[in-house]
Parts: sequence; C-alpha cells; structure tokens
Amino acid sequence: MYHDGWVYLIGGITNGHVDGCRRWFDRYDPKTGVWEILPDAPHERDHFQAAIIGNRLYAAGGRVTSKRDNAVFSQTISKIDVYDFDTGHWLSSDKCPDLPTERAGNSVIAVDGKLVVGCGESADQKSAHDEVEVFDPETNGWLAWPSLKQGRHGTGLVRIGDAIYTASGSGNRGGGPELESTERLPLAK
Repeated sequence: MYHDGWVYLIGGITNGHVDGCRRWFDRYDPKTGVWEILPDAPHERDHFQAAIIGNRLYAAGGRVTSKRDNAVFSQTISKIDVYDFDTGHWLSSDKCPDLPTERAGNSVIAVDGKLVVGCGESADQKSAHDEVEVFDPETNGWLAWPSLKQGRHGTGLVRIGDAIYTASGSGNRGGGPELESTERLPLAK
C-alpha cells in the first residue's frame, strides 16, 4: 500500500504454504531507502489484500496457512484489522464488524469511501467465491452486492470510470482452472 509518501507492507508468510504466517507491519520511505517497523497487526494473515480509506488502512480476508498442520485452506480470517494513520495504532477488533463471507485469496479495493471485498477461496467450498460485499465505515455495516458471474481467487479489482473490473484468477480452491475471463461490476449511481 502507498500512503503519504510511504510504502506499507502488512502480514504475509515466511515459509511458503508450510507455515510462518506473520502479523508484521512495516513501512518504507522510497526517498531515503529506510525501513521502519510499526506495531504488529492484531491478526496474523496471508493470502489477503488491504485498502486505504481516508486515513485508515483496512486488511480484509486471508488465512493462517499451515501445510504442516494440514490447514492450508481451513483457517480463514473473519476479522478486519484497521490501522489509524492519525494515531499510529490499530483499532480494537470490535470497531469493525467481521467479514460476512470468510475467505482467502480475495480481492479488495476502496471505492467512494467504502471497502469492496470480492472473490476468494475457502475450505467451505471447492468453487472460488463469487460473493461481493461492501463495508461502509460511516454506518459500520456490510452490504451485499450482486455476485460475480464466475467465482475466482488470486486476482484483483480495479476501478475504471463507473465500474469495477476483475480478470483471470483461478475458478476453484487451489490452483486451477486458470480463468481467461474478465468481469465488469457497474457501480451504483
């Protein structure tokens, strides 16, 4: 993530799909080449995305991958971690309601002051998730948007004009089938 001249990195995994999920939160100054360690996130997670709305960072979805414990897909995370750039602290987990559909490999984008979470994979189903859910910080609640035509994970979301687009990804939990399709989600007017 890039915010106010800094590059922010959060979470991740140090040992591939085997284990080593982290809560790390660091920032990098591209002008000086200096890294700074920040307070760890409340939850360790990998296979997730984050977005910035105003002066807050929202980390949504993901999982604690542990092939060593035979838990590659099963430990998905419902909690949303919220970092306040003004105070330099993480908010209490009860300040943001849980993600309605737990998933990892999901896609996240900030649109018009709201957090859009779509796509993903979980142990609950073989097919990739097609659900799209939107968090509104003003109301502190979630709304369901129309689902994607094709569930997918391991991709991203981008806004172009009055729509959000997603492309490619994987259609099932794990690595295949690789998708070649693109979808357009119109934004409400």
